[in-house]
Amino acid sequence: MRESLEDFAEKQEEVLQQNDYKDGWEGSTNDELFHYAMLEMCELFDAITFHDRNIIKECCDVANFMMMIADNNK
Repeated sequence: MRESLEDFAEKQEEVLQQNDYKDGWEGSTNDELFHYAMLEMCELFDAITFHDRNIIKECCDVANFMMMIADNNK
């Protein structure tokens, strides 16, 4: 696995663990998960636009919702 991918996946897992108190995504529809991903995309856009230091976290949020959609559709 590429080092950059491994580093990013580890950050994704950290963000997922911070939300372990929430229910899982297995009962969510693609539409619901995509909606939340789009909200996270807006937050990522803001982080990029305003040079926020949370860019990596926002990237993880978006990627995690995409992973949830992929997981529910395998």
